[in-house]
Amino acid sequence: MFGTQGSIKIHSPWWRSTHLTLSIKGAPDQVIERPIASNGYNYEAAEVIRCLHAGRLESEVMSLDETLAMMLTLDQIRAQWGLRYPGE
Repeated sequence: MFGTQGSIKIHSPWWRSTHLTLSIKGAPDQVIERPIASNGYNYEAAEVIRCLHAGRLESEVMSLDETLAMMLTLDQIRAQWGLRYPGE
């Protein structure tokens, strides 16, 4: 990712990178280590637990409407590719 004041390089493999390099204009590059906590769904699970404890039926972080809009977009992309999952 690039901006007017610097960049962030996510090292390979990008989907499971353990470190990134932060380059800020006028400063030395900084390598940041990021341990992998799990497969990524831990954040969603933590939000569900937080909402349940708060007695909420919907997250203010990601609303049901936003979730449905995203799934509709992904379904449209799959249709354009001709991708079908088993059981469809």
